[in-house]
Amino acid sequence: MADEVKDETQDVTTPEKQAETTPETQPEQKMIPKYRFDELNLRTKTAEDQLKKMKDSEKKKETDALAEQNKWKELYEKRTAELDTERISRLRNESAIKAGLPIEFASRLVGATPEDLDADALALVKFMGKTQDEQPKPQPNGFPPVPPKTENKLNSKNMTPAEIRANKNKLMNW
Repeated sequence: MADEVKDETQDVTTPEKQAETTPETQPEQKMIPKYRFDELNLRTKTAEDQLKKMKDSEKKKETDALAEQNKWKELYEKRTAELDTERISRLRNESAIKAGLPIEFASRLVGATPEDLDADALALVKFMGKTQDEQPKPQPNGFPPVPPKTENKLNSKNMTPAEIRANKNKLMNW
């Protein structure tokens, strides 16, 4: 078998020898035994199959990585959209409070910037016929304004029975 391998390597022809040889003068080529051909062919096919599997697995890993990145991208886009929605909602509420509109009207304001929302809120106030000065001032904590207390100057809790009888008409609003 070792002799056969040597014969295969010694049979290499150079380009000069190929030019000299013609089909009539061409020496007989030695044939490779069938078992040797099958062995080399099997090794080649196995190597090709392994290479194909490795390429496929590498491609699958790359595809999976891209798919995972796209999921992160989708999640990022979803969270960004939610954040923008909340930001616009907060800006609408602030503009409505500044203009003196009830919070229920904040969703009707249109605009993407605080300036646009403020202008729309003022236009809505003007359309409703109320000026900003007529609206009660909001509290600093953002809650609706508390109506002023109307106190009756006469308080029956602090009066004696004689004072209550004397101021009966004022206490009863007669």
